[in-house]
Amino acid sequence: MMSFRTPAMAGVLWACLALSALMQPQESAAQAATQPQLRIEPGSHAGPLRRAAVDPNGRWVVTTSDDKTARIWSLDPAETSPRQILRPPSQPGGDGRLYAVAVHPRTGQVAVAGVNSGNAVIYLFDPDTGRQVGRIDGKGRDIRRMAWTPDGTLLVAA
Repeated sequence: MMSFRTPAMAGVLWACLALSALMQPQESAAQAATQPQLRIEPGSHAGPLRRAAVDPNGRWVVTTSDDKTARIWSLDPAETSPRQILRPPSQPGGDGRLYAVAVHPRTGQVAVAGVNSGNAVIYLFDPDTGRQVGRIDGKGRDIRRMAWTPDGTLLVAA
């Protein structure tokens, strides 16, 4: 912790920091999206949970969160860390938050829905590898609920 001899010294330091931040060149949203992002892995969700879905064989559950991740958890009590962490593309701010999840009744493929660039989007993931295998662009602002039909031929989103 830094200490200052006078309150005036602290004020001068904060003014210098604020001025230097304003003088830094600002990057566009497109530049920010292509830049690497530092991610700290806390071991669990760092934001509110939105939805959960169980795989067809009852071995694992997928949770979605405002922290811009979906996590696949084993239902075996001996396993305490996530089996997979699914990370759809995200940007600073609200883009990338995940609001809905559905697990395919036969294949176990995971569909998660959220918002990217202000539009609804559904990402499809392989639950074993955690790799994104598809994307469906939505026609609206938010998708809050999803479900596969029992035969797995349709994904319904609302």
